[in-house]
Amino acid sequence: MKKLIILLSMVSLPLISSAQSQQAQMQGQTQAQKSAPDPKMQTERMAKRLGLSEDQKAKVLVINTDVDQKLQALKANKSKTAIFVKIERR
Repeated sequence: MKKLIILLSMVSLPLISSAQSQQAQMQGQTQAQKSAPDPKMQTERMAKRLGLSEDQKAKVLVINTDVDQKLQALKANKSKTAIFVKIERR
């Protein structure tokens, strides 16, 4: 009976830890997807915080949109560069 219990616990522990690591990995992917704000929303937040004029908001929107497009291109690239790895870790 003791051998059976030990055997079951030895088999179940790797399964449980595997399921937990998969769940943590999925949560990390979800957080990464949420961390990339929409350029318009980011610009509005910056404008509020910094008190930007309409002209400044327009210029910041162009910059934020450009950065967003570059990040999307990096994400689409299968061979991740060192820069993207640093961005991903934030």
